[in-house]
Amino acid sequence: MNKVNATSNGFKCLLCGEEGGYDTIKLKTRNSDHHIVRCKVCGLQQLFPLPTVDEDKEHYDSNPHDRQTTPEFGIEELYKKFEYPNQYRVDYLEKDIGIQKDWKILDYGCGYGFLMEMLLKRGYDVKGCEISEDRLNVIRNRQGNLDRIYTFNLLETGTEIPKELEGRFDCVLSFHLIEHITSPVLFLKKLKGLIKPGGYLLMEMPNISNILMELSPEFNNYNYIRDHVAYYTPELMKSLCEKAGFTVILQKGVQIYGIMNNMNWAINGKPQLTAPSYVAPKCIRWLEDYFKKKVNDDITSEFMYILAEKR
Repeated sequence: MNKVNATSNGFKCLLCGEEGGYDTIKLKTRNSDHHIVRCKVCGLQQLFPLPTVDEDKEHYDSNPHDRQTTPEFGIEELYKKFEYPNQYRVDYLEKDIGIQKDWKILDYGCGYGFLMEMLLKRGYDVKGCEISEDRLNVIRNRQGNLDRIYTFNLLETGTEIPKELEGRFDCVLSFHLIEHITSPVLFLKKLKGLIKPGGYLLMEMPNISNILMELSPEFNNYNYIRDHVAYYTPELMKSLCEKAGFTVILQKGVQIYGIMNNMNWAINGKPQLTAPSYVAPKCIRWLEDYFKKKVNDDITSEFMYILAEKR
């Protein structure tokens, strides 16, 4: 591991704001020349150098990650790819979080709108917000319009919450977005402005404490990508929410992929792009149930969620 004096290199931690140096974790991500470094003060791993907001906008409008990981980039292929993960999320939103039919819900960073579709079919009052042109085109083609979609970008300099949306929502959802944000504390403070007093923020994100990071060197290399500017542990995610003025209610692991996926990484050292394994064969289902419960309880799962209340 390389130790570098960061103060002469423009480094600043996204979470704690310190400029006191970093350790280099990776010299390159698998799809860019950006480095991965770890703050010496709080331990956050982040992309270095960081992209600008304009660079990020251009990057996400072209949507390279999904185009690379979904060989047949069609709407139905995308829906099928995300169907099981989104059903998993609907289940824990209802069972763990207890979302209500009379809540006003916003899915900020709603992607292709597939989760929003599922929630709408179940009778929930949900709207979305998305800025990627590629994803907005999918929503438009699938739903026929963008009537339930906002397109304001809280990351743009000077952009504030529309007045009519201040304190409007009982719950704001944000799935796999915070790891893309270069000003996470400011971003969560802006999201907080959308939430009613006593309302909730529910976020899901990748978990850098995932046991596969140690078990599979290939997965470790694959995990670091240009798209993610920050890599959070459960402890750092709790700290982030508290810095933004939220009270953390609940944290839990989210192990969507099954034990066969972990075995695939251990044996073959590569992802299952076209047919990911979510559910094990019946003969070892007991083992998978134990595995998923264990990593979810310990938050050593691939993903994690955090539920926080607006103070």
